[in-house]
Amino acid sequence: MVAGFGMFSKLAVGKSREIDQEKQVTAWVHLNTNGKVTIYNPAAEMGQGSMTALAVLIAEEMDADWSKVQIEYSPIDPAIYGRSWGRGRNGRGSMLTVGSATVRGYYENLRHAGAQARHVLLLNVSEKWNVPLKELSTIPGYVVHDRTKKKMSYGEIASFAKMPAQLPEIPESQLKNRNHYNLIGKNTPRFMCHLKWMVVHNLPWMCDSKIWCMQ
Repeated sequence: MVAGFGMFSKLAVGKSREIDQEKQVTAWVHLNTNGKVTIYNPAAEMGQGSMTALAVLIAEEMDADWSKVQIEYSPIDPAIYGRSWGRGRNGRGSMLTVGSATVRGYYENLRHAGAQARHVLLLNVSEKWNVPLKELSTIPGYVVHDRTKKKMSYGEIASFAKMPAQLPEIPESQLKNRNHYNLIGKNTPRFMCHLKWMVVHNLPWMCDSKIWCMQ
């Protein structure tokens, strides 16, 4: 059994963040006016690919353009970023990466988090355009007004977006049908920890480590 613990909550993957142009959409998602979408990763990446898999769950439900996604380790706050030990969304509170249970434990929570982020984007555009929420939909990276086909990019929304005081509960019936998945189960480009940073500091992957009792 291999267990991992997140240590570097501010380690970013990809280009450095432009904090002054960012807006927090939810606890899990930040938008930048340059179009970048920052998604928090709550689990330790040890070469198993969980950094990509967990971000995909959020990006899928919020219709993020994967080419514009960057990933950061989340703050160490199990009450917000913890996972369930079983199926469903109950039992949050653990940020332990162990036993090949990361995706299974976070699956429902992060799909719901992505759907909440999408709702916040729709809500902000609805208020901006003064149109009913039900007339809006999303395609990767954009909110679309179905009647007029007018659209606004997530980067544009970042310039005025605000997070509501309370996020809504999204029923499972409103989550994406698997027949409409763009990322989950697809050949999605994988994110890795910052390789230059790892090489400079000579850090091995946990899965490559050996201890005295291993043959």
